[in-house]
Amino acid sequence: MKSNPVKRILVLAANPKETEQLRLGEEVREIDKAQRLNENSEIIIFGITSNGDFWQFGKLEGHTFTRNKTFYTIQDLDQLFAAVNYIFQQCEASIQKDL
Repeated sequence: MKSNPVKRILVLAANPKETEQLRLGEEVREIDKAQRLNENSEIIIFGITSNGDFWQFGKLEGHTFTRNKTFYTIQDLDQLFAAVNYIFQQCEASIQKDL
């Protein structure tokens, strides 16, 4: 009997430019939806939210959401790209582990 393939979902949410605050609460709801679509709470789901000026990252592992308290900006692209790259590396490592 063949098992169902694992679904991987990357959630990227952007706030409108006119929005001052990052809406992390909405981001958490989107990540929670993605986890339910996975039908596997063991898969770590990463989320990114931005209002155009600030970027923030989080992850849902099991039923625990962890928010990175650091706000990244486009004024420091090295740090922002490093954070995005980290997420992609974690996703790739997860995929390689399942192969």
